[in-house]
Amino acid sequence: LNIPEERLVSPLWLAYYYIKDRITTRGRKYWKTLFALLYPPFHSVVVTSLVLKYGLDWASEWEAHGQGTYWRILGIGLVQLASIAVLRFTDAIQIRERGRTGGIRMNHRQQLMSKLMALDYHDRQQVSSSQWLYAALISVDSMTMDGYWQSFILLQTLLGLFL
Repeated sequence: LNIPEERLVSPLWLAYYYIKDRITTRGRKYWKTLFALLYPPFHSVVVTSLVLKYGLDWASEWEAHGQGTYWRILGIGLVQLASIAVLRFTDAIQIRERGRTGGIRMNHRQQLMSKLMALDYHDRQQVSSSQWLYAALISVDSMTMDGYWQSFILLQTLLGLFL
């Protein structure tokens, strides 16, 4: 990471560069996961509410639309069914592509192991090996959950608020 020295003191800039690095590392999988997580708010707020609105409007104004009401209600039901299928598909994508275990944690574990191997003998012996292991596991889990995954959830929440 090429972080300018003056930005190292700000937690927001550090989070920005961390997410930027994760995007670079994950590549296309990052964008697939992001799309998959952004669809559920759209489905809940836009599709479902419009389907219910139009379906109830057409059903309650039977005289104005006549026999065409059956086809309209059937069509809007098919829109809801298609949206549910896309919702299920995006759920499967985000579970498969999110990379919280292998894609992110393994990368962080490798980075921490490299850092551990770069320490001097004296520095490594100040703390027992089991403490290094548990600190690494907790740090990697914290980076993955609090940094990487929360960036997805933040964007999902912002889209939900916007809609």
